[in-house]
Amino acid sequence: MVQGENLPVGLILCTGKNEEHVELLRLNDANIRVAEYMTQLPSRELLQQKLHESIARARANGLLETEVPDEQD
Repeated sequence: MVQGENLPVGLILCTGKNEEHVELLRLNDANIRVAEYMTQLPSRELLQQKLHESIARARANGLLETEVPDEQD
């Protein structure tokens, strides 16, 4: 690290995560984040739903200013 840099962040990827374990281990205090990943892709419908939710969240937070056209099936 050089002066002025932020502290590094650790990331643990798991097929499942237990919020209670994360809290008990105090991983957030150590700047370690735990993320869940999928071992199989969900249905197309679920992926589309999650994408639309993410776009709506980004717009609500001012992170997405332009309209993103809906893709036609």
